[in-house]
Amino acid sequence: MKKYLKVLGISLKNSTTYLRDFLLGNTFIILIIIIFVLLWKNIYSQNVKLNFTYKETIWYLIINEAVFFGNMNLFRRIEDDIKSGNVAYHLNKPYNYPIYILFETLGKSLLTFAVSLTFGSIVGLLLVGGFPNFKVINAIPMVIMMLLSIFLNLLIYILISLTSFWVEENKAFIWIYRQLVFAFGGFLIPITLFPKTIYKLTHYMPWTYISYHTSNSCVKFTFASFINTVCGQLAYIAFTLLAITLLFRKGAEALNVNGG
Repeated sequence: MKKYLKVLGISLKNSTTYLRDFLLGNTFIILIIIIFVLLWKNIYSQNVKLNFTYKETIWYLIINEAVFFGNMNLFRRIEDDIKSGNVAYHLNKPYNYPIYILFETLGKSLLTFAVSLTFGSIVGLLLVGGFPNFKVINAIPMVIMMLLSIFLNLLIYILISLTSFWVEENKAFIWIYRQLVFAFGGFLIPITLFPKTIYKLTHYMPWTYISYHTSNSCVKFTFASFINTVCGQLAYIAFTLLAITLLFRKGAEALNVNGG
């Protein structure tokens, strides 16, 4: 584990080398939050009855933005390594390639998360007020859920990216996954607004534990919702890690059989 933490540290250090450029590159979240504020202000002005207050909705979206972005190009790194054959050089190294990539990407993802959450929180505070019903005691559980959400999202990206061993172009799979998060994971709107049938179908899907359950449990915090969300996240993390291990093993075997 030490070597992976070392990789994480190097990734964080590299990401802060050009900190000013990095900060400027993440200012787009300010524009996105402002657009959400104006859009939802208009929606709530129509006296629409929702399970969230206007302030809760905006902070819900701020959390989603901070959690989901920051690793959008991860699949290209794995895809390029597999297609170019560079992955073969990693097979004899004293580390597991998918886990190595996970921790290498995690450094930048955590920094992006921190910057996006800070920028989003400033905009939220200025435009709609402070975080709803915030208590200091809830801060650590909330951060745990958000970090697990980032971790799970990265693992799913890695799992999909490993299909490059067999599929020449797997960008369509990544696109489908992103749309599932956007449309049915509660990224753009809480899934409680969906028809009952769709809500029941998507409620326990992995993408809802990246967006909906995390943000919902933060803005409407209870320890019961925290436990339920974390249990779901950990279950999917364990399942995805197992799937990554099996898929990479099969891919590496195929690579060896075909001569690399």
